[in-house]
Amino acid sequence: MQALASGALAYRGIAPVPFSRDQLVWLEENPKSWRLYAQGRVQRVSQLVEIILNQDASNLRYFPANEIPEGVLNLVDLNANEISRFREYWREEVEGKPYKLPIVGVKNAQWIPFRATLQDLQFLESQRWYHHLVWMSFGLNPNEVGDLADVNRSTAQEQAETVWRRTTVPLLELLANAINHHILPFTEAYWDVGGELRFLWDPNNPILKRQRRAEQESDLRLGLSTPNRILVERGDDPVPWGDMPLVLVDSLARMHPEWFASEICGIENAPEPLYGGGLLLSSPDPVIKAIAAMKAAPDDEPEEWRSRIEALHRRVAGVFDDAIQNLRPAIEAVFPAERQEGGAKPLVDLDAVLDQIAIVDDLLAATAEPRADALQHGIDLESHRLEEEIAGRIGKGLYRVTITKEFDVSQTFAFRLLQQRAARNMRSVEDSIRDLVRTSLTRVIGDGGNVSDAWLALQRDVLGMTSDHARLVARTEIMGAQRYGKQALAEGVEHLLKGKTWRSRKIPGRSRAWHSVMDGVTVPVRESWTVPALGVKGQPKDYPKQCYVVGEDQPFNCVCDQRLALADNLPDTVQELRSVKGVNIEPLTKQAAVLLEHGRPHETLQSLLQRLEKDMSKNQMAERLGISKATLYEWLRQE
Repeated sequence: MQALASGALAYRGIAPVPFSRDQLVWLEENPKSWRLYAQGRVQRVSQLVEIILNQDASNLRYFPANEIPEGVLNLVDLNANEISRFREYWREEVEGKPYKLPIVGVKNAQWIPFRATLQDLQFLESQRWYHHLVWMSFGLNPNEVGDLADVNRSTAQEQAETVWRRTTVPLLELLANAINHHILPFTEAYWDVGGELRFLWDPNNPILKRQRRAEQESDLRLGLSTPNRILVERGDDPVPWGDMPLVLVDSLARMHPEWFASEICGIENAPEPLYGGGLLLSSPDPVIKAIAAMKAAPDDEPEEWRSRIEALHRRVAGVFDDAIQNLRPAIEAVFPAERQEGGAKPLVDLDAVLDQIAIVDDLLAATAEPRADALQHGIDLESHRLEEEIAGRIGKGLYRVTITKEFDVSQTFAFRLLQQRAARNMRSVEDSIRDLVRTSLTRVIGDGGNVSDAWLALQRDVLGMTSDHARLVARTEIMGAQRYGKQALAEGVEHLLKGKTWRSRKIPGRSRAWHSVMDGVTVPVRESWTVPALGVKGQPKDYPKQCYVVGEDQPFNCVCDQRLALADNLPDTVQELRSVKGVNIEPLTKQAAVLLEHGRPHETLQSLLQRLEKDMSKNQMAERLGISKATLYEWLRQE
């Protein structure tokens, strides 16, 4: 620093030109209150680096230079002359000669080792530890310096964010602060704008981009920003509808899709709105139609699922009731206490009430356990049905067939689809509850009602509807989850199957016509059904549709089922089937066990005994089959 200030490092021609005080800027990254100057990172690690270098130098002397001898040989019972002769013998006959076995006649010879083993010394462990200390002193982690042995993708991303937050950002702020306070004030441009000049970093950092995108999405979801504002920030072109909050855009597109498409998006000859295709679409038509259909046939659930549907119905209804009860403070805050004179309509911030309805997380929590239980029960039911079908092929009553489920359900494609479907459905349910509340309160506002009228309307209109609503959600989630469970089983035991089959219950006035025509259609396990467009009354206009799982096109109130079809080339004899992966066969009788162990494909017990009787005596047969002679004679008499 002194050489720099005195001009020893700057030249104009020959004569040195010293720097002035205003031409020097220095930064203190780690100031100390008891020292004039801060302590740099290199100063902090100098001792660690010296230790590492000394270790390397010591290792070079320790091994190649044989700094420490291997040990000492203590010959206890020898005198000086004998020791001298032993040394001479060792040099001439043993030392440096391979495959030489020294022979001595000394009692109590002792070998005392001096040098530790490589495992005891742990050179690499100590060096690795000191290297970690050096990296940490510079704010780096193993991933940043290329030590990737113990670093996975998740850890690497988290460490990269930590280095950015705790190392890079402080350095950038330190440099920016020095430029803003010690460089810019000495430039003319700074004073030309009255000191309104500031240096800022614009780093192209993916971590910052992810964080900023998350903040933008949060602001958009909470109504604190608009789509166009975010598009402009990202450097994209705005859209015609982007100046409205996203909640309003969703509401308009949901309630008035045809008008929204033509007036807002500028689409000419916009198609009519499509109803159906998802659970509880926020437009009231599919919800009301689904609930009406359910009430018209309330007892058509399969018996094995009814108790689960009832239990989940109570859970979901509780979430709905709590959500409505929690609206009371918001209603009291926005509705007038008294009716307006002359029947005037009150000015009500309806969005302030609707924003209080946030039940997606509560619904997911309430349905998670029943959905997982239905998924597993669907797997168990279909697995048991397949086991019974296989047992019928090889001899029902003789063998117990078990399909071993050696797969992780959570890793199947069906499970991931179910999780996505649940999140999507619960958002739709939340929107539909908001629509019910909006419709009820809008009617109160139109009638000039006060806070009491609004609360009574919710109690009268919404709570009665939400009970049926909860029933519909429970039926859809339970029946859908068991079908996804069967699909997960199919993906796990695909080698046993030729495909999956659509089964329609064909309940008069209840089953959809476009689902009824799918009855008996079989497709490969990992392919989808194509549900046709029949042009019948009530079928949405967006058909044909693809379904990976039965009923996926219109899950609410769907009572169809999914069955798995065994492969046609699956062995039909117990001897061949026992070698198939994932199938475990357990004989239920002694005769079945003997036939399984000693029989040939398609061979009966009597044929087995006749074949053995040709080459063996009765004693040999009994010993071969592992049974008594009395049992053998009894089996032979059964011929």
